[in-house]
Amino acid sequence: MKIFGIDPGIEKLGWAVLEVEKGEVKKIFSGLIKTNSSSSLSKRLEQIYKKLKKILEKYQPDLLTMEDLFYFKNKKTVIKVAQAQGIVFLLSNQLKIPVKILSPLQIKKAITGYGRADKKAIEKMVYLRLPLKKGKREDDELDAIACAFSGALIFQNNEMIGK
Repeated sequence: MKIFGIDPGIEKLGWAVLEVEKGEVKKIFSGLIKTNSSSSLSKRLEQIYKKLKKILEKYQPDLLTMEDLFYFKNKKTVIKVAQAQGIVFLLSNQLKIPVKILSPLQIKKAITGYGRADKKAIEKMVYLRLPLKKGKREDDELDAIACAFSGALIFQNNEMIGK
């Protein structure tokens, strides 16, 4: 089973795919899709669409998990992130990949056992529980890995794909 995690964003969209076999994560591929802030919004969304489509077609995941929007102080930021989420929904529909939305609380609880864990605790547990090489990863990429991993923990055992 391949589970794809996304941390949506317009400047940086984090993505990760986990290959899970018999309840164990075997491989992890992850990265960022970055857009140029000097480009128009429509151009940036097009870049996200094209790059994400190639990645999804390459890995062909069975399930896509995405972190839900949470309260932003800046309304412009939340709107742009929602637009990036729209691109993800469009692609998942076009490629027939089921999507599950996870709240930050669900992700934190699945990974650390505590729904109010901070970023450092999540990062620590991700490195402890997954076969990741040590090295600096940006927050958006780590968030996507955490999203995919929590999706594996939640949905692999509790639900059959496609229900």
